[in-house]
Amino acid sequence: MPLSALMSFVKFLLPILLYQSYAMAAAKVDLNYHGPISTDDSRVDFSGTMPMDLDLATRDVHIWVTFNGVGGFAPEIVIAPNRSFNQRVSLKYGPGTYKVEIGYFKPHSSDLVTIGDFTVENTDPKDESYLLPSYYVESDAPEIKALSSQIIRQASAITDLAKAKALHNWVSTNIKYEEPGRNTALYTLKSGSGVCQDYSNLFAALGRAAGLATKIIGGIGIVSKDDQGPHAWNEISVDGRWVTIDTTWDAVDGEEFFDMDPTIFAKTHVASEGVLSDY
Repeated sequence: MPLSALMSFVKFLLPILLYQSYAMAAAKVDLNYHGPISTDDSRVDFSGTMPMDLDLATRDVHIWVTFNGVGGFAPEIVIAPNRSFNQRVSLKYGPGTYKVEIGYFKPHSSDLVTIGDFTVENTDPKDESYLLPSYYVESDAPEIKALSSQIIRQASAITDLAKAKALHNWVSTNIKYEEPGRNTALYTLKSGSGVCQDYSNLFAALGRAAGLATKIIGGIGIVSKDDQGPHAWNEISVDGRWVTIDTTWDAVDGEEFFDMDPTIFAKTHVASEGVLSDY
């Protein structure tokens, strides 16, 4: 099973310090989890130290968040030279129980080794799904917020649909498809290039910066029977409905994949099920 979720800023009720050690499969992480087992603001902070016997050069460490039985895989943990780390995670799907796991993938394998985990009860009644920033979607970065506002202002976009269209047009026009990719939204903005994941991360960041709930969808892109593979695109909330957007394909094919009829869109885009892919 995969892992992940790098999310955002943290506060807790009645903060205390819990110190826990976990050991599995010859690897051990000392995990400092600050706060009680519940929070009322959809945030959680934790830190720790990776084991010396874990070869970090070949085993990227990740976070995996599970909510209501569905898991979301995000970025690797940022490890300092002394092997310490500090992480912030947003519990952004509303109230309920979240499980946070830390682990790594074995070299040349999809097998996951879990080296730490904890459970958090979120009592925040707000549902901030697809609105908060994350490691890959830095919608709170000054550059992202300024650009989002500028694009919408220059397009004289008033309605949410017009705002989404303006953001779509900017990303599909100004980002060049180029390998390698799979970087953050801010990196993609500065480099001006990336692959489908990068297009989707940047569009999501711009959309969320504009106050529009924006998903990143992972799945399979189908060009033809013999030409299909892993792909990423977006859905953005407009007037109570989810509008499908593929800025990657539109960077080449124009505006064909903006607010397309869902039944037609589904013929070329098949979303993966059971994965929270927007962290």
